[in-house]
Amino acid sequence: ADGKDLEARAREAVRRVRALSSQASLNGASNAWIVKPAGKSRGRGIQVLTSLSQILAFTTDPAAHSTDRWIVQKYVEDPLLVDGHKFDIRQWVLVSDWNPVTVWLYQECYLRFALSKWSTDNFEDRLAHLCNNSVQKDDAGFEEKKDESMWEADTFRAWLQANGHASVWEEKIAPRMKAVSVW
Repeated sequence: ADGKDLEARAREAVRRVRALSSQASLNGASNAWIVKPAGKSRGRGIQVLTSLSQILAFTTDPAAHSTDRWIVQKYVEDPLLVDGHKFDIRQWVLVSDWNPVTVWLYQECYLRFALSKWSTDNFEDRLAHLCNNSVQKDDAGFEEKKDESMWEADTFRAWLQANGHASVWEEKIAPRMKAVSVW
């Protein structure tokens, strides 16, 4: 098969995978998973692991961990980056009633950035993979860079606009945040 035929077959295979799994874009060559201890905060105990044997060894070692409950979720291996840095969006949500479920979203949110450049070369680099300020303060230059480590939503929307993604906030991000906040 020539190169064009091979490319066409590869594109068709990718199209079929995407049709089977709406989350196919989360997958990557590293098979990375984020493992979080339940009931902890400030980035304590979080690891990014790349195999089932690593996850099982990490979560079942009673000598190393006092908790027996873990959250394991797929790590996004192809995230949207801002100038090479990973970020998360923090959104306040108030649940004022359970029956019926009544959920309120605060209109504003903010972004937290990892201060090290993102890469799949080293999942042990917590400063590249975890955006939590309690983790980022361990960066040697945190005090000089801490203003860069958080953005208001307006700053992010301006960055999206300046980088040719003006409609992404209104068409994708904001509706998705609302959808996952309401059951």
